[in-house]
Amino acid sequence: STLPENLAYVIYTSGSTGQPKGVLVSHGSISDHCRNAQRHYELDSRDVVLQFASLSFDVSLEEILPTLIAGARLVIMGTNVWQPAEFHRKISEFGLTVLNLPTAYWQELAREWAGVPELVPNIQPRLFIVGGDTMLPDVLKLWQRTPANSIRLLNAYGPTETTITATAFEVAFCPDENTTYQRVPIGRPLADRAIYILDQHGNPVPIGVHGHLHIGGAGLARGYLNRPDLTAEKFIPDPFSGDPGARLYKTGDLARYLPDGNIEFLGRADHQVKIRGFRIELGEIEAVLAQHPAVREAVVLAREDVPDEKRLVAYVVADAMADELRRFLKDKLPEHM
Repeated sequence: STLPENLAYVIYTSGSTGQPKGVLVSHGSISDHCRNAQRHYELDSRDVVLQFASLSFDVSLEEILPTLIAGARLVIMGTNVWQPAEFHRKISEFGLTVLNLPTAYWQELAREWAGVPELVPNIQPRLFIVGGDTMLPDVLKLWQRTPANSIRLLNAYGPTETTITATAFEVAFCPDENTTYQRVPIGRPLADRAIYILDQHGNPVPIGVHGHLHIGGAGLARGYLNRPDLTAEKFIPDPFSGDPGARLYKTGDLARYLPDGNIEFLGRADHQVKIRGFRIELGEIEAVLAQHPAVREAVVLAREDVPDEKRLVAYVVADAMADELRRFLKDKLPEHM
């Protein structure tokens, strides 16, 4: 028989040493999250939910499992991503009610629908969940100028190590649609999650002061596959919990509490970046480049030469052409890296 502490899945994320790290998630953590997601997203048997994410991302589990638990219908997009220009037709064709989209795709959709707002009234979704990267206030303003503004919108946040979604912000329930944010918050913790924003000494910071975001509660992963050292570094004892064995995950993200209790994400405290929703350790690309015999030194940066369009750029000291190094990387790294 399967017990809650038994392993349910391993999903890999980028690792700074050059090797991806496998995150171990138990049946207890994923089943607890599925029940929370079903409640928070108010899923029932009348819903039609899109599976947008690739199966190599844990978000796909949030799209599939709570939907089936609720007895709702799941529509699988497949490997060909629907273009934003045709998305309204697909929503209408399948009668989709719940859409869980990467931030970059939602932003394309907002620009598309802001340009042709008459597309939107023909569709009837009730919920958009957006996550994976920073939601830009200017794009949210575009979205709020379309008829889609009346649809419930969540800005979701959560590392793989805390089992998919840990916090969510109810954007659509702002009292005033003209509310402008310097940054769109990532909201409040879902049920059975604990959030702490701590200073470098492990003490909670006051409201408005930035600190290091830590996540506790039932949704934490067991740790990393065959990496007890990294597990001990990132998953630490929870000093704020009375439960024996309670832990906190150090996200590496900087955040602060807003006066209304919502959390504002402020960026990374290390060399990890998010590009089009992909979590990338720059050190992993540098380590792979260093394996090429012609490369003496390599540094990788995420540049934003065009606003809101981050891309990876490698600087090398090497006796090789750029095309040769690019082919070398393609053999060893996924496409998005």
